[in-house]
Amino acid sequence: MKTFRIKARDAAGRLVTETRKGLSGSHLRDELQKEGLLVSSLREQRGSVGEIVARNRVKPASILAMLRELRTIIEAGISVIEALGMVKNRPNDLQLSTALHDVTEDVRRGTALPDALRNRPDIFEPALATTFQIGMSSGGLAAALERYESDLAMRLELARKFRKAMAYPVFLLCLLVIVLVVLFLFILPNFVELYSEFGADLPASTQVLINTVETAPLWGGGLLAVMAAIWLGRKFAMQTDRGKLWLDRVSLQVPIFGRLRHEGHMAQIASGLSLLLYSGMPLKSALGLVRDNLPNSYLAGKLGEVENGVATGKRFSDLARDNGFFPGAGEGLIQAGERTGALDRMMHHVAKLHEQELSDRVDVVTSLIEPIMMVLVGGVIGVIVITVYLPIFGVSDVIQ
Repeated sequence: MKTFRIKARDAAGRLVTETRKGLSGSHLRDELQKEGLLVSSLREQRGSVGEIVARNRVKPASILAMLRELRTIIEAGISVIEALGMVKNRPNDLQLSTALHDVTEDVRRGTALPDALRNRPDIFEPALATTFQIGMSSGGLAAALERYESDLAMRLELARKFRKAMAYPVFLLCLLVIVLVVLFLFILPNFVELYSEFGADLPASTQVLINTVETAPLWGGGLLAVMAAIWLGRKFAMQTDRGKLWLDRVSLQVPIFGRLRHEGHMAQIASGLSLLLYSGMPLKSALGLVRDNLPNSYLAGKLGEVENGVATGKRFSDLARDNGFFPGAGEGLIQAGERTGALDRMMHHVAKLHEQELSDRVDVVTSLIEPIMMVLVGGVIGVIVITVYLPIFGVSDVIQ
């Protein structure tokens, strides 16, 4: 028997999260469906270190490349099952190759392809399984996959830009740490020894620097203790719903980077809704699926309020505005989508707006951080070098 962590919704729409045992993912999913539960996530609980490390190692870019290849083969007139057999061997990604082989074997044993994908939630997100399910039932699988690819490509591009914005500052900080270590361990002690031989007093700034180095074990240990306490506190808080809610809310209020996170989540929500609505899923179900897969619990709670309001017959545009979603031009696009029945296309445009906003903000942050970090690193190193070499100017007086 295997142990699975499930997320499902009952007939009343309430979210059920619990641990169940079953022979396999597909077998357990069938049992849950007989109980009247709509499964949104089913993840096998693995205990060994090797298995835990092996999770989530598949890069989204690898999945995107596989889907593009799969869609091209399907558009050529090959059946979905045959096309899946053609793309299942991925020499550059063994994890993805193994998952595709598992999916193929499940399908051959009679499991529906969407359910086979749901049996590997560590590799394939629920939205992909839903895309296959609705695309295959409607006969428009290629178009549905193309929309999903567009959504995934957008997320990858946003992640790439964010990493690019952070790469240079991190490099400069690492360079600063290396330079400080070299100065404190190899250069500064030589000057201390030199002046001790002459019996001269060091300049006040140099003496302060030396005292800082000599007391490093004390303040360094205290700093490490504080950092460890913060890390442990955060880890403990993430284990509780209230703590995670507070941390997720605070993360959106951090200067500069909080706004970047918010824009990224808005783009993710709008893109996900666009994809699911385009596939034919009802708005309430689409909101529930996007909410279940949203990493920020604070925004997930807000989206849950929108979902509950839609269930009672309220307008989505009004609920989104009242809960702070898609401000600005997005409000008008959503209203137009509701009136014309083209909400999926309008949500796609809203996602593009937030994507462009995030891209512009990343560019601004990058343009500001780079000179600031250069000045900071240059200033710190310059002050330290001047402080270290300042006693040299008094060597002649000491010798006399």
